[in-house]
Amino acid sequence: MVSAAIFDMDGLLFDTERLCAEAWRSVAAERGMRIPEELFLSCVGRNARDMRAIVSRACGDDFPFDDFTDRTRAWMSDRMLASGPPEKPGIRVLFDYFSAKNVPIALATSTREQTARTMIEQARLTHYFSAFAFGNQVEHGKPFPDIFLLAM
Repeated sequence: MVSAAIFDMDGLLFDTERLCAEAWRSVAAERGMRIPEELFLSCVGRNARDMRAIVSRACGDDFPFDDFTDRTRAWMSDRMLASGPPEKPGIRVLFDYFSAKNVPIALATSTREQTARTMIEQARLTHYFSAFAFGNQVEHGKPFPDIFLLAM
């Protein structure tokens, strides 16, 4: 018997990894830069603090991290405003199943709270969740378990 279900937003609810990769490539190209795919992949699932450290180690402390991430968020936001978050197939069926069984559903995501809430609201999924945990609420991001423990 399942007593609670905890979902990570990126990759399980939404196909944001693909969208984010497109944003990184596009914003980098606008700036005349090339971001190695390996660098992007090493940042997947990480909170902003951890991403900053990873990118600084790879690109140097003079990399315009804040500007780059602001522009990639804006790029992604524009796409999602136009077509909604890229929902993974079957997520509503799964949520309906858990809801019918009275299993609480929590969201644990390394995404910033404002961004995550906007995506959940755009997709009209808010009513499914009984708890939320966001990347900016924990000291240690993934792969540490902090975000999942907070969601519980």
